[in-house]
Amino acid sequence: MDTETRLEETRCRIEEWRQTRAKIGPMPKPIWDEVKALAEELGPNRVARVLRLNYGIVQQRLAEKHGGFHPTKGNGATFLEVKAPVVAMGRAAGAVATECAVVEVVAADGARLTIRLKGPSPDFSALVASFR
Repeated sequence: MDTETRLEETRCRIEEWRQTRAKIGPMPKPIWDEVKALAEELGPNRVARVLRLNYGIVQQRLAEKHGGFHPTKGNGATFLEVKAPVVAMGRAAGAVATECAVVEVVAADGARLTIRLKGPSPDFSALVASFR
């Protein structure tokens, strides 16, 4: 069975569950298992949108499946800072050597944070951790 068919069948199962449940409560584990499998193949954003689920919860469930790793929250990831002199031509004769830092963070949903600094590089870990 192809992924699109599985996605549609899961959407129907969720709608049926929503209409027939006796009280508000968590979605059954077998449905979540299929949602997580689909999110791995198609991405959590698309799956959450098509299945009318909260994107953050789909991300959280997917993170649980992978031992708690969540790309947009602190995971104990390490950051490598690389400093290299960059030569820029100044208005006066000659070249000026400066230190430059560029940090780019890409979230799982495609959101980007780019920081460009001249001079000594600060510790970006707190800023990156607060992104998203």
